Amino acid sequence: MHKILSAHEADFAKSSLFSSLASHPGLIDALRAQACKLLATAQTHPRAASIMATHQRYLMAHLAMSMYVRSGRTGIHVAAFLDAVEQHGIVSRNTADAFIKEMEHYRIIERKVSPSDKRLKPVVLTQETLDLARHWHIVHFETLDALDGGERGTRFRAEPGLFDEVQPLVCETLMKSIGISQAAPTFSLFVWIDDGSVILDRIFSEILPPDNSDPRWRTSGHHSIASLAQLAGLSVTHLSRKFAQAMRLESIGWTGRPGRSPLWISQNFFDEYLSYQIAKLMMLEAALNRTIHSAGILHPRK
Repeated sequence: MHKILSAHEADFAKSSLFSSLASHPGLIDALRAQACKLLATAQTHPRAASIMATHQRYLMAHLAMSMYVRSGRTGIHVAAFLDAVEQHGIVSRNTADAFIKEMEHYRIIERKVSPSDKRLKPVVLTQETLDLARHWHIVHFETLDALDGGERGTRFRAEPGLFDEVQPLVCETLMKSIGISQAAPTFSLFVWIDDGSVILDRIFSEILPPDNSDPRWRTSGHHSIASLAQLAGLSVTHLSRKFAQAMRLESIGWTGRPGRSPLWISQNFFDEYLSYQIAKLMMLEAALNRTIHSAGILHPRK
């Protein structure tokens, strides 16, 4: 499997949990279901969901959430956020400032007057934003639950306070592993473009394994660049360039007539996606385990 883990995450790959996840017979079905849930969220809350669909925004969103909950939900001072983004090397200060302004414009965050100094207007997350962030965590916990019959998702729903403990731990791991390895060239092509994760979720929500009829991974549905571009709010020209690059890498293509047949996915591209999802699930599992002091050992269904 071609890993896309950082040096920090690479230690995870040696663990029994990584092996349990990677070899679990139900993993592909669980990830398909996860992709479908994330797509449904993107359709019902497109503006807010898009924050988690581009890697840079995903990192900034987790950093902002962590700073917010660690403030006791009193608010984030923009200058402190920009300093943190710069410190972790996520994006430039100007890009981070534009991100904050855009989030405020779409009411994903809002200003709050400080009671101690009315000149200060810290940023707070709206309740809708917090609800969607909790939902994102629950979706991934439910993926783990599908593998071992656990109750992580149910518990996370029942105990709202868990979010404020788990999310900053998730952020800690993310900030230690910001870069995506060059060993994942195709995955990187898509995850760094606007709403690129939506495209990946669409493709992998319909993934079919190799069989006697076709030795390649492929989608069950037909996909055109135009339909995928519309789904992600991208220009056809921009997405066509990304597809052309992926096709030159022999990572993706059509099983028949372009745009009117299922897509095929190379084993390398599939492994890149799978490694990323496993690393994400392990990150969430570790954060929850640190919070509730559980063993964190998967017990796959027979």
